Amino acid sequence: MATIENSPAFNGGEQLPWPTLVAAPSRLERAGARLKRRDDAICHPVANELVVWDARRETAVSLNLSAAAVWDLCDGTLSREEITAELAQLVGCDPEILRADVEKTVQELISLDLIEELPGGAEEQREE
Repeated sequence: MATIENSPAFNGGEQLPWPTLVAAPSRLERAGARLKRRDDAICHPVANELVVWDARRETAVSLNLSAAAVWDLCDGTLSREEITAELAQLVGCDPEILRADVEKTVQELISLDLIEELPGGAEEQREE
């Protein structure tokens, strides 16, 4: 399995002690919706997982390394397709192999209200 450098998005800018591995489309997805994780979620690495605390709901969600890599890329600049392509490039596989897993993870994070879809693509945001 490929090792990918640690991301400071997980732990308030600190490096992690472990490497990050990194349905029908909705109207927003077809339009290139960007995915953004909630800014108020608190993240802590525990063993080989990332625990995300949702203070609004007073719940914690444990993400495995793959889900944590998707979470990390939900920074508001990338669409589902771009996240899938980025992860595929990092692990050295065809994006089609990862597409269903990335979609499932994104849908679960949306249903937990931990990420949101922002309209428009990365190019639109850069122009603003």
